[in-house]
Amino acid sequence: MKNRRTRGSGSVFRKHLSLNQKEAGVKQNPHWFIQFSDHGRCVREATHTTDRAAATQLLRQRLHEVDMRSFKKATAKPVKIVELYEILKLDRATNPKSRTRELPGRWKHLEPVFGHLAAAEVDTAMLRRYVAARLKEEAAHASINRELATLRRAFNLGKQSGQVREIPFFPMLKENNTRKGFVEDEDFTKLTRTATEPWLRTFLEVCYTYGWRKGEILGLRVRHLNFKTRKIRLDAGSTKNGDAREVGMTSAVFALLKASTEGKKAEDAVFTRGKRPVVDLRKAWVALTKRAGLPDLLIHDLRRSAAKSMRRAGLSESYIMATGGWKTRAMFERYAIGSESDQQLVVEALERAAAARAAKASSSPETVPFEGSSDLAAAPVATKQVQ
Repeated sequence: MKNRRTRGSGSVFRKHLSLNQKEAGVKQNPHWFIQFSDHGRCVREATHTTDRAAATQLLRQRLHEVDMRSFKKATAKPVKIVELYEILKLDRATNPKSRTRELPGRWKHLEPVFGHLAAAEVDTAMLRRYVAARLKEEAAHASINRELATLRRAFNLGKQSGQVREIPFFPMLKENNTRKGFVEDEDFTKLTRTATEPWLRTFLEVCYTYGWRKGEILGLRVRHLNFKTRKIRLDAGSTKNGDAREVGMTSAVFALLKASTEGKKAEDAVFTRGKRPVVDLRKAWVALTKRAGLPDLLIHDLRRSAAKSMRRAGLSESYIMATGGWKTRAMFERYAIGSESDQQLVVEALERAAAARAAKASSSPETVPFEGSSDLAAAPVATKQVQ
């Protein structure tokens, strides 16, 4: 006698073959389906798998969701990746802090592989194959991760709207993104002497002094500057971490900003080419570093160097973090990389300490030299024996 399933436990089954399938010689439908009750409502769902064990596991998961009242029935029409991309574009357009410029470039690589697929068809194995293909094309790990992150964000937005039930695991690659570049004082002098445009010279001074991000500096308006108190204030929400920030002007910053805002109104941009606000300085930066003989420098190197300069000046880490806008110590620590000049300062400090120890040892009446080179400092002899 065939065992009857327990009432309320759902079922796993294959659909009957269609006439076309029978005529094609198909013996049975390879894919499994599940059926269960959601508080009196019969729900059927395609598992998109030929593995009965996997289908049974999915059934258990759905029954658990029903018990926890977290089950949401999928839309009648499976949502496609291209539709999720449209949702993502809308989300980026309505979010003032989001970066929309990079989106088309990432979608250019994603669309041929995923654009025509339903979201339910995308699994981790497919994502791994995508990663392997992009690596074969010699794409950088960071580029591949940004593309995967874009697709994952689209999935998350789809789940929020109830159009996506499951989000696959995204196999992200390891990135070696520790930043190492520094702008030493002599290099900064080369840059400032080469910067012929007043706005660019002012940008360099502000960035090298406070370590602010490019967007935060270019977003400055005249109303953010108080020349009476010599303060610069960034409004809450205008910074990357969302916090307001206020700093005092140095003499150089004061003079340059004063000249840059002459005749401008409160809402006018501080950094302008003629009358147009500076939005993108990538071409100007490439030309500047090339003329200065420093083609490998990045704009972000100025931010990193500012943190080093403030630390060398003896400022507390909490003040440096507040000035530069590092919200967590973990993020700030990524900038704690010694430059060549820092390493030289360490060597000099160690040599001074060694000389002081040698002088102190030579003044002691009971000393014996270390074994080895006579150049080494003498060490005092212990006069008290250990019991």
